[in-house]
Amino acid sequence: ATINITGKCKSVSVDACERVKILLDTSISAIELVNCKRMQIQIRETAPTVSIDKTDGCLVYLSRECLDCQFVCAKSSEMNVSWPDEAGDFQEICIPEQFQHKLILDGDTPAISAGVSDLYAH
Repeated sequence: ATINITGKCKSVSVDACERVKILLDTSISAIELVNCKRMQIQIRETAPTVSIDKTDGCLVYLSRECLDCQFVCAKSSEMNVSWPDEAGDFQEICIPEQFQHKLILDGDTPAISAGVSDLYAH
């Protein structure tokens, strides 16, 4: 299925869908995917945040105006983001699924550091 949202919308929330394409101009708030499979999102103008939770397979196309979009992801796999470069050719990169954490003891205050796994090193 393809859902086309023209103009500005407050937010988009999709739950438990499979093989859905969402095309939208502008979202004032977040675009959320939860419990989905094989999704595509195309942002033609702007959106501040894309939230991907418990989703397997998601490709997000960003416009040049949307390159500062923030991604918040949890328990998801096969996530990619694609955007046009200055020549108009699309570039694509994966959103990491694996992270490294380390306990840091600094005096009496423990903390956890987090970083992307070495698997994603270029």
